[in-house]
Amino acid sequence: VEHEARSFNAQDLASIFWALAKMSHHPKPAVMGALLQRARVLSFSAQALAMILWALAIIGEHPEADWMASLLEQVKREALSFGAQDFATALWALATIEQDLEPDFMEALLEQARGNLLRFTGQELAMVLWAFAAMGQDPGWEFVRALLLQLEEKHVEFSAQDLAASLWALAKVGHKVEGSLMAAMLERVRNALPSFSAHYLAKILWALARMGCSAPSDLMAALLDRVEHEARSFNAQDLASIFWALAKMSHHPKPAVMGALLQRARVLSFSAQALAMILWALAIIGEHPEADWMASLLEQVKREALSFGAQDFATALWALATIEQDLEPDFMEALLEQARGNLLRFTGQELAMVLWAFAAMGQDPGWEFVRALLLQLEEKHVEFSAQDLAASLWALAKVGHKVEGSLMAAMLERVRNALPSFS
Repeated sequence: VEHEARSFNAQDLASIFWALAKMSHHPKPAVMGALLQRARVLSFSAQALAMILWALAIIGEHPEADWMASLLEQVKREALSFGAQDFATALWALATIEQDLEPDFMEALLEQARGNLLRFTGQELAMVLWAFAAMGQDPGWEFVRALLLQLEEKHVEFSAQDLAASLWALAKVGHKVEGSLMAAMLERVRNALPSFSAHYLAKILWALARMGCSAPSDLMAALLDRVEHEARSFNAQDLASIFWALAKMSHHPKPAVMGALLQRARVLSFSAQALAMILWALAIIGEHPEADWMASLLEQVKREALSFGAQDFATALWALATIEQDLEPDFMEALLEQARGNLLRFTGQELAMVLWAFAAMGQDPGWEFVRALLLQLEEKHVEFSAQDLAASLWALAKVGHKVEGSLMAAMLERVRNALPSFS
C-alpha cells in the first residue's frame, strides 16, 4: 500500500481507510503518511468523505491542521450531496476527533440536519444528536422530539451504545423530557442493562442525574448492581461521573456498591476536576471513607493542587471542610496561599464557599480575602443564594474581622432581601 500510494484513486483510498478502521489497525507512520499525502490531491464523493472521516475517528488518527482544512473544504462543497447516513457518519466523526468548525459551517450543518429529520433512522438520529451535543450545539426541540419518538417505538432498534449516547446528548443539550417519552427511555435502559459497558453505565447515570430524572427504585438498584459488577473496568472520568451522579440524585448506594467504587478509585489517577467532583460527592452523600483511602486521595490532591481552577478549588475545599478532613499544617498553608492567588478569579459564590471552608477548618485567609467577598456582596448584580449569604455571615463572624460602613450596610441589605428564603 505504501509503495503504490500514488496510484490509488479516490474510491481506492476511501476503501483502504475504511478497511483499516474496520480491522482496528493503525498502520505505521510511513504508511499513514503516504495515504494522507495521496488524499491531498484527490477529490472525493460525499460517501467517500464520510468513510474517510469515520475511519480517522475510529483509528484515532489526527492529521495536521492544513490537511484537515483541505478535507473540510471538500466536505463543504459536497455538503448537499450527503445522504442521511453519510451525513450522520461524517458529523459523528468530526465530533469524535474534536474538530473545530467555523460558525457559519456549523449553522449550515444544523440546518441540513433539520432538513433530514424524517430521513434519519433511529441510530442516525442518536449519532447526530450526540455529535451536535459533543460540539456544544443544540439542534432544537423538534430534533430531540424525533429521537424520543423513535425511542418510544418498540420496533425501532437501538444498540446499547446508541442509547447511552442519546441519553448523554439529551442531558447535555438540556431539553426537559417527561411523561411517556421519559418512561419509554427508562424502559429502553432497563431492557439494555446487560449490554452496557462500564463506560456507558457511567454516561447513563450522569445523564439521568443531569436531567433530574427520578428513575424507579428497582431500576436504580439494577443499574447499581451493574455498576458493582463492572467496577474494575471504570476509568477515572467514569468513576468521577458516577460519584457526581449519585450525589446529584441524593442516592447513597448500598455498601457493596460503594465499596467497589472506592476500591476501584484506589488504583486510578484523577484530574483536578475529577478529584473535586469526587470530594464534593462524598460530602453530599455523607460518605466517610477509611483514613488510608482518604490519605491516598489527598496525596493526589496535593500533586494536582496547582492544576485546580478557581471553581474546582472552591468545590474541593468546601468538601474537605464538610467531611471534617484533618489536613497537615504545610498543606493547609499551601491551600491558603493558593486561595489568595485565585482571589480575582473566584465568583461571589466561590468566595463564600472558600471563606466558609477555611473558617470551618479554623483558618483565617486574611483581610484581603474577606474584603473581596464583601465587595462582591456590595455589588447588586452579583447573585448570592440564601445559603451562600448565611455561610458568608457565619464565616465572617468565625474569622473575626470587623466589618463596618458601606460594606456592613450592603451585607445587611442582602439579609433583608433574602429573608423569605432562609431555612
